[in-house]
Amino acid sequence: MTKWGLAGNDDSSLQPFGKRNQLLPNNQEKVLRLITANPRIITAELAAECGLNENTIFKAVRKLREGGRIQRKGGDRGGEWIVLKR
Repeated sequence: MTKWGLAGNDDSSLQPFGKRNQLLPNNQEKVLRLITANPRIITAELAAECGLNENTIFKAVRKLREGGRIQRKGGDRGGEWIVLKR
């Protein structure tokens, strides 16, 4: 146990995802599920649905984009998310 009471290799925030049983952190998993259900969802709605602040949502979206899980088609106001198959 560390000074902060957390184990160094704690995987409790990870959930299995996809065919390869790859793991995504809970925040990314929540965001991905909501985007899949509503490709036109906006950041404020994601934050409200997940119970997280918008900065946390921005980080989760950035990680999903960098990981090749999602991409944006169109602009911020009229665009939509595309969930990429992995």
